[in-house]
Amino acid sequence: MNLIDKVILEWSYRTKKGYPDLNNEEDLRVFESIFGFTLNEAKKDFSHLSQQAQEVAKDLMQKLNLSQDEIKAHSRNRIIVFVDRPRQEVFKSLEDLGLERVPTLTGSSAGGFKTPDGVEIIHKAQTSLGNIGLDNEDIVVDSINNAVKEEGEITVVFVGDNKKVEYRGVKGAEGVGRDTGDNKKADILINDSKGAQPISIKKDGVFRWSSAMKTHGFIFEKIMNAAAEGKVDNLKLVADETNPRLLLMMNPENNKAYGRVFVLNAPGMDLQTLAFGSDNATIVQRTFEEPDFNLNGDTLTIKASKVITDVEDFTEGDIPVLQFERNASKATKFEGIYGRGITIRTIPMYIKNKETSRANNLTLDWNDFK
Repeated sequence: MNLIDKVILEWSYRTKKGYPDLNNEEDLRVFESIFGFTLNEAKKDFSHLSQQAQEVAKDLMQKLNLSQDEIKAHSRNRIIVFVDRPRQEVFKSLEDLGLERVPTLTGSSAGGFKTPDGVEIIHKAQTSLGNIGLDNEDIVVDSINNAVKEEGEITVVFVGDNKKVEYRGVKGAEGVGRDTGDNKKADILINDSKGAQPISIKKDGVFRWSSAMKTHGFIFEKIMNAAAEGKVDNLKLVADETNPRLLLMMNPENNKAYGRVFVLNAPGMDLQTLAFGSDNATIVQRTFEEPDFNLNGDTLTIKASKVITDVEDFTEGDIPVLQFERNASKATKFEGIYGRGITIRTIPMYIKNKETSRANNLTLDWNDFK
């Protein structure tokens, strides 16, 4: 499956729409928020750059060890460093070359750089799907580090609608990428006077607690095998006719595919562990934009939608529940129950509570499978 197919599958899964409408501004906005790039964003070859920009690009290729395929043109005078390296690493290399950082440069959520002659440089990852969600964290990290460069040690205050949390003696911040081993929840680390403070950054809107295949794989196996063997009265598994790798969770009474299958009373669903993880990360929710950051003296105030530091900050609707869901991009095999496009996640209960009488969902009780 090529990248375009993966993008369309991911778009369809997330929005329940077949294809984004190029003439619909809302579709374009949602697409960019999901993938971090726009549908009309052109990436032209090296030769499209102006002569002056090509000279800058050649210098970057030599000093950053880049190939010509990793240099693209956004416009005649704007260079795209088109490489799957962490943004912090690319920006650090550009800063080390003495280039001017411009946080408000358009075309990239974290800004870019400009040479004295006005040639602009931004970074884009080649494998955009592999970096979904990271730009939001990059903005926080970059804003903190820029403030530290300007003021030295600073105080960082996240101010949510419900509460605030403060970090003093901040010397910098760093992203942790995809390090979720040992049930770690941090997306970034803020290095303050007490050490490395873990922060989980979540965008506004519906969020899922976590993938549950590792923690609740035994439930997946028990229920899916029972359904495959015809031992679950209201659930059967059928291969999709157009994509036989994909298993559909069907209602045997009407032969319609369930949208979701919820499992109640699953063990190991305590909110403390699922929300804050083994690193006890503070949760900060916000889809960040430039106006959310205000540096006044040595204090950087960051506006958040919600700050969560303990279980009491959650509502009843935040309580986690186990959900089986269909994800066609995970369908890679033709046999068995694994790699067939069915995954499990822990999600907030309020998602289940939003069910209507027309929703084609199924609720199971784990106690019936013991």
